[in-house]
Amino acid sequence: MIASGYLRRRRLKGLLFVIPVLVFIVGFNIYPLIYAFVVSFTQFDLFSPMKFVGFENYVKLAGSKKFWQALAVTVKYTLMFGPASWVLGFALAYLVREKIF
Repeated sequence: MIASGYLRRRRLKGLLFVIPVLVFIVGFNIYPLIYAFVVSFTQFDLFSPMKFVGFENYVKLAGSKKFWQALAVTVKYTLMFGPASWVLGFALAYLVREKIF
């Protein structure tokens, strides 16, 4: 019985350390992600109430030449600089690890 109480207190202490991080993750990552998803189905500006338009925004986006150009540029940039930054990071980490005179 004593071990059971000890384990319960220990779990509670661990939970108290985790709660602030969970609040931070929900408040700054999950809530904005869900809100942005909901707003993407509306016609929205700061001066009028939201109006639900369904997939109309996505249909306009798919038909936009600028969207496809921006997507192509983003993919090219990611494919060029993503692996390059990994290689550079690993090379610098290796140099820091080695003893260089």
